[in-house]
Amino acid sequence: MNKKPLFCFRKKTIAILIVLINSCFVYSQITSTDSLLKALKKIPEDTIKVNILNSLSRVYLVDSNDFEKGRMYANKALVLSQSLNYKKGIAHSYINYGTFYLRKANYPFALEHYNKGVKICKEINDQSGIAKAYTSIGFLYNLQGNYDAAIQMQFKVLEIKKALGQKLGLAMSYNNLAISYSSQAKYPEAFTYFLKSLEIDVNDNLNNCMVYNNIGYMFSLQQKTSEALFYYLKALELALKIGNKVSITLININIGGMYYLQKLYKESLKYYLKGLELSLQTGEKTNTALAYSGIGSVYVAQKNYSEAINYLLKALQIQKIIGDKEGAVNTNITIGTVYENQVNFGKAIEYYSDALNASISIGLKEGTKNAYKNLASVYTKAEDYKKALNFNNLYYEEKDSILNKESIKQIAELNTKYKTEKKEKEIELLLKDQELNEKNAKEQRIIRLALIIGIATLVILLFLVYQRYRFKQKANLLLEKQKNEIIQQNKLITDSIDYAKNIQDAVLPTEIQVKDLLPQSFILFKPKAIVSGDFYWIAEKNNTIICIVADCTGHGVPGAFMSMLGINMLDNITNREKPIAANILNALNSAIVAKLSNSNQSEPSLKHGMEMSILIIDKINMRAQYAGAHNPLYFIRKGEMTEIKADKTTIGSINNTEHSLFTNHFFDIQKEDVFYLFTDGFPDQKGGPNKKKFYYAPFKELLLSIHHLNLNEQKVALDRTIATWAGDIEQIDDILIMGIEI
Repeated sequence: MNKKPLFCFRKKTIAILIVLINSCFVYSQITSTDSLLKALKKIPEDTIKVNILNSLSRVYLVDSNDFEKGRMYANKALVLSQSLNYKKGIAHSYINYGTFYLRKANYPFALEHYNKGVKICKEINDQSGIAKAYTSIGFLYNLQGNYDAAIQMQFKVLEIKKALGQKLGLAMSYNNLAISYSSQAKYPEAFTYFLKSLEIDVNDNLNNCMVYNNIGYMFSLQQKTSEALFYYLKALELALKIGNKVSITLININIGGMYYLQKLYKESLKYYLKGLELSLQTGEKTNTALAYSGIGSVYVAQKNYSEAINYLLKALQIQKIIGDKEGAVNTNITIGTVYENQVNFGKAIEYYSDALNASISIGLKEGTKNAYKNLASVYTKAEDYKKALNFNNLYYEEKDSILNKESIKQIAELNTKYKTEKKEKEIELLLKDQELNEKNAKEQRIIRLALIIGIATLVILLFLVYQRYRFKQKANLLLEKQKNEIIQQNKLITDSIDYAKNIQDAVLPTEIQVKDLLPQSFILFKPKAIVSGDFYWIAEKNNTIICIVADCTGHGVPGAFMSMLGINMLDNITNREKPIAANILNALNSAIVAKLSNSNQSEPSLKHGMEMSILIIDKINMRAQYAGAHNPLYFIRKGEMTEIKADKTTIGSINNTEHSLFTNHFFDIQKEDVFYLFTDGFPDQKGGPNKKKFYYAPFKELLLSIHHLNLNEQKVALDRTIATWAGDIEQIDDILIMGIEI
């Protein structure tokens, strides 16, 4: 069996983009190398010349990646600063030296020079210089995998930016802090700080571009390719708007990576080639190597090994020249994969071993893990089982040390739980407080009245006050007890529903399973509550692909129970029935009626049922069949839409005849036909200026207007449209749309 190439996400590429953007802000007064060089010739040997030399050093170290020139100008700035006793210039020269060693992966020397710069900046109270050095030290710790130290540094930078009142610097610091949390797999914290960066009103497209790119990277680490692609496309839109070529280059490469993971190799190659073209124009060698490596990975997946080796060796050559050790690790692993697929085990072991040694030397845990895994694989094929077992054990030890499933679960919950039960609890507590305030006001009125009556009734009034005080104490204790009971009950309910969501997610097909059967497809699934009454189901039987979209009565917990019942019955029915759409609907209807009749429901169709559409695709004979219960099928061929209407019968209806309740539609299909199966959540969603439903006619027009886009872009367009339409109106039903291109 051919082995697929390993695709590695790189923390270093993120750090490069952040360092670049930081440099753009710090030296915004002089924006090009040519203008800096011209100014250098006209300036006498003074502090201004030192600043220009340091600016040139920064540009070459960050923008053009000509590290030796960057070091040369840092040295000139240092010598001139020392002759002038210009301490600020000396400090920034040391910081630039630190960046030189950082780019060469000589981390001890980098840290030594950064600390020299910090020491002098503290002597002269140069807070901006300290923040710059601390930011770079944070990146250094991040690259070494020392994430706690990296986070500590970024918090120090945050305090400085707050004290200086630099909004843009603060936004960038939040972003840098989020990167460190993301690298540590603490995704909820990372997402929180990314949002903080976006919330600061700096009106700066470059900063927002950076944040969107990094959020995409965070989702890519979790293998959530659709979410990652959404944010990468937002980042690309901003990068194109501001014309930042280096950012455009890197984001194109990142998008190519996401399409690669989705096995959309044509789209992946398009974005990689665009990234390569731009990197060659700018001379940015790190991105050139990334593009070469990505193109090579695509060719490996397509089994075009000669082209793959050509591009991968180009990438490796550049990475060795610029000292990009992390990039060389990933490229060595991919080259080893090619040789393993070609049964050249000796060469494969050679490249895997190079990757392993380099990963261990720079503390790259992900690279170490992947090298162990691939060495175990190749030694197994070479029948050296002792070494294979050893490397396999090392792989699992390394994997266990960096895996954090709980954080992945928390980031999925972060966008759903925040606006639900918490608000209701706050309202209940506010009502209780209002009740107490009203009782206190009543007591004050009684006391004032008692004082007017006089001493004659003082004893009685004091007794009444005492009694009231006792009553208040008891009331407070009772209210506190009730409040704690409510909090505990809400927590139990929320935990139960969250657990139910995990179960429901487990029985639904994963994105990878869907892509394996239907590479050209998308699923837009937006439950109204934590769990959903809508569900989708896909399976392969007798060389046909069965696609099902269903809407159970109700949503939330009741709908979720029905969906679980429906999925279980479909598994049983499709195992025994021939793949005929109407037969599946009839069998499911009978099963639902029988099951609900057993629960003493006299009219199951009135309370419990499903609306469903079934599309069965036979790609070999280019034929398809459809049957529907209430939900129609839309398909578009050459720009024209056809609607196949469903039967006006719900799954769960009692059939007192021997005839089929549902109609089976057979028809031919062609390449580039696009099919849409959906529930009523999208067209029924209220919104717009008049707070009306979206309706089916505009829904059809929307599908016609976007059907020419690739399937992932269609999904993004549909999601944006319904979010914009709804505005601040709450989602009224579960939303589910499945798009398929032949």
